[in-house]
Amino acid sequence: MSKTLEHPPKLNPARPGHWRSLIVGFGLIIVAVQIIPRFLPAPFLYENRVLAGLPQLSKSGLSLTTYFDELDKYLRDQFPARSRLIASVNWVRFKLGYSHSDRVIVGKDGWLFHDDGLHLSFYRGRRLGETELAAIAKGFGDRTRQIAAAGSHFYAVFPPYKPGIYPEKLPSGFQPIPRISELDQIKATLEAAGFDNMVDVRPTLLADKKTVPTFVPGDTHWRSIGAYKAYWVLMSRIARDLPDLAPFGLDAFERTVRPRSSVPRNLEGMLGVWGAVAEFDREHWEPPPRPGRTLTYLTERTGWDAPHVITTGYNTRRTALLVHDSFAIELLPFFERHFERIIAVHFQDDKKFMWFDPSLLDRFKPDLTGTFFIILL
Repeated sequence: MSKTLEHPPKLNPARPGHWRSLIVGFGLIIVAVQIIPRFLPAPFLYENRVLAGLPQLSKSGLSLTTYFDELDKYLRDQFPARSRLIASVNWVRFKLGYSHSDRVIVGKDGWLFHDDGLHLSFYRGRRLGETELAAIAKGFGDRTRQIAAAGSHFYAVFPPYKPGIYPEKLPSGFQPIPRISELDQIKATLEAAGFDNMVDVRPTLLADKKTVPTFVPGDTHWRSIGAYKAYWVLMSRIARDLPDLAPFGLDAFERTVRPRSSVPRNLEGMLGVWGAVAEFDREHWEPPPRPGRTLTYLTERTGWDAPHVITTGYNTRRTALLVHDSFAIELLPFFERHFERIIAVHFQDDKKFMWFDPSLLDRFKPDLTGTFFIILL
């Protein structure tokens, strides 16, 4: 005969102290989230967008519905612990070798590489066709002849991609970088067409990388000492035509140690793991300060990528005109000792591929003893 329970078992009621502890605990968490960010610096996150600001209903003319939508965006973007939560998750991903960004690849030993969206296909068998190479050779020749007609010289440097100098740091699943790259194709095509004004800095960077690291794990670009190596190769080639422009030794420049916050780390910022990658790029070299040095912008824009003129304070009677990209940030300071005036134009402001804007040639035409140097990076 089975026994049945006449009354269900009684559950122990929660003690008042338990609820008080739970409420106090939640309260402390809320207070900590609000207070701690005021005393600890926020991690750097490069999100490539402007975070939402606090909407003003009375001033902006927003409807009530739109206002609350904008307010919700503001609260999500400005949540006090937001940057720390994102940085913590990204750090765990980074340590596991995973990248949440389609623009960053996590390699060996924590090295980061920029992804063009094609997973470095330019180093994994992609080749330029004959039509593309012919167009590049024609553009290069047109620009060389254009500059020669202005009584000047033209030299081109194509900075090597970071994977080409440190292929051993790529993820294990990547195919080996082929012996012949697209840059090798371009160089061979130009040499076959009779041009010797393309300067290849890769052999020097590869030869010196074991003793003098030329790139850093967390940034796309060469470090200051890597830029100096490229400067030495370039000016050595130029000196074959103009002996007075031979490169200076490193002791002709002043060494500085940059603060930790200003160390270039664009890939770390894109991945949201600022400071997680090994750092060895605080050294920077630049020419000694000159009292007559000035910087003048040519448009309303300002910044390194805006067209500008540097009056260096060095009375060399030489003018340099550079079409450049972000690799010039570290390279440009080494040129100042050679030139009295440097005009720097970002390649996006160049009017036509491989053809320099003639209005700038006319505007900054040097005197008879001066020479234009146009360096395409």
